[in-house]
Amino acid sequence: MEVTYSASYIRLHQQCIIHSYYLSQDQLTKPVIKNMDDFYKAYDIKKGDKMYMDRQDRLTIW
Repeated sequence: MEVTYSASYIRLHQQCIIHSYYLSQDQLTKPVIKNMDDFYKAYDIKKGDKMYMDRQDRLTIW
């Protein structure tokens, strides 16, 4: 059984290999910790700080 791939699929595959990258630890953790109230208490984060997120915009699981 012979498998053939279209030219567009091959180009897409090559681009994924060339342009693949891994997210840094910073990119993975910032969105998560910005939703935790304890983070704001521990580091005394206030409105106007770069890492501040309004309470109404934070995710709450339960």
